[in-house]
Amino acid sequence: MKNGMIRVAIGVLMAGAMAASAEEKLGVVNGQEVVKQYHKTQAATDALRKLDDELRDAQKRMVAKLQEMDEICKKAIAETNDKALSEEARARKRATAEDKLAELKEYEMQVRKSDLDNRRKMEEQNTLMLKPIILEVRQAVADTAKDMSLTLVLDGSETGLGAVLFAADRLDITDAVLKRLNKNVPVPVKPAAEESAPAKPVAP
Repeated sequence: MKNGMIRVAIGVLMAGAMAASAEEKLGVVNGQEVVKQYHKTQAATDALRKLDDELRDAQKRMVAKLQEMDEICKKAIAETNDKALSEEARARKRATAEDKLAELKEYEMQVRKSDLDNRRKMEEQNTLMLKPIILEVRQAVADTAKDMSLTLVLDGSETGLGAVLFAADRLDITDAVLKRLNKNVPVPVKPAAEESAPAKPVAP
């Protein structure tokens, strides 16, 4: 009798679990594609590219100055061996060469430190700009899932094997999330010259 009651209870629990599972609605989103196509991502990418160009240009100028200092230092060292000069003159040249060499080494350290600082600055800016974008994308996914009465959304991005190995197309909500994110995309403002330019006459 007890065994029979246990079997009945187990059957009821399994039926309840299957019914609950049937009511679940799943969705799949391509997280990488959403982040890539979000209009704020392009703005952040442009800003990062501009900063990177500025830092690279500054670094190139420092490297160019370092090369100039290296040539001056080599010339100063060569002059210390000029036999046409007196011993006293060569001594002054050696002192000058030593000073130039010390300046060169000090500036070389500055160039290396600048390069490391620039790399760190780019990483920090990338994180700073990407973090709010990721948060907004996650919120958009959550809001879209609620609108579509989904109980679970999986990321189907192609990173390694990905979080999803197979999903029917009808489960993909990527377009819906992008539509939500980009509904307020800023409209490019036309230059005043273009707006006030007279219309071209139509050829007969």
